[in-house]
Amino acid sequence: MANKSIHMSKVRQIIKLYTQHMGKKKIGERLGMSKHTVKFYTDQFCSLKILKEDLLKLSDFELNKLFHPPKETILNDLLKQLYEFFPVMAIQMRRRGMTVSMQFLEYKKLHTPSYGETSFYYHYNLWRKKMHPVMHIEHKVGDKMYVDYAGATLPYVDTDTGEISAAQVFVAILGWSQYAYVEAMQSQMIEEFIAACENALRYFKGVPLALVPDNLKSAVNKASSYEPMVNENFKAFADHYGIAILPARSRKPQDKAHVENMVKLSYQKIYANLPEKEIVSLSALNMQIRQHLILLNDAQLTNKECSRTDQWKMELPSLHPLPASS
Repeated sequence: MANKSIHMSKVRQIIKLYTQHMGKKKIGERLGMSKHTVKFYTDQFCSLKILKEDLLKLSDFELNKLFHPPKETILNDLLKQLYEFFPVMAIQMRRRGMTVSMQFLEYKKLHTPSYGETSFYYHYNLWRKKMHPVMHIEHKVGDKMYVDYAGATLPYVDTDTGEISAAQVFVAILGWSQYAYVEAMQSQMIEEFIAACENALRYFKGVPLALVPDNLKSAVNKASSYEPMVNENFKAFADHYGIAILPARSRKPQDKAHVENMVKLSYQKIYANLPEKEIVSLSALNMQIRQHLILLNDAQLTNKECSRTDQWKMELPSLHPLPASS
């Protein structure tokens, strides 16, 4: 059985040497691998009946798919039932505040017998990765702060007029520690947006290298994959704090995945816990938000023995100090 962790560059070398009529044992000695591994790839190459020149033009992804074709899973009745549930679940997961655990309970209610929670999560993650593969971004300490507005507004009482208004909810998150900041604002106007970014930096007690907005109208006058036109006032704010502005690219969800996930968490952990029938002033609303935000940041992360707050404390020394004057 071949070692499937072998890099595709090694496979290219095996094919090149093999087509130069070098023996499998010598190829193994030269490349530092067993002759059985060499035999596996040379046999595969022969069975493919593809010219060496055409094969070497393929990307690593295409080459890996050729030499390691995915195995079809044989589904038993119970597993088939589970996999038929996942497409319906995927639609439900788009609803605000919906969680995987809630869908597991729904699955248990619909099907008897059924899989346990651990198996349910395992198969769902396998299915999701197959249906929706995403690129993983390795975040660096002190590197980026991602900002966006939640789609849903929150009601508040305007203390000047007594009218009920809709607050725009600003969300910011540090890429490495996932430490978050959430604030309700009167609008998404540039002055309010800059104030929210400034409040987030103060909350984080430091300045990362770059700020990533999601092509918001208040931040970016003209979106572009190459040279987005940043609002002049926003640029002046960034220059004052010594922070670069890197607007998220259009149709590149991986650029803003962290902040979008935090928006979803805000719905679950903040919005859902605010009093439904009690509409308060904007300052009182933000006090309520802050209480739930602290709980969110202090909660232990899944599959980790620390919280966002713990990680922020580790990231803090890598953030640049705030300027003396705001």
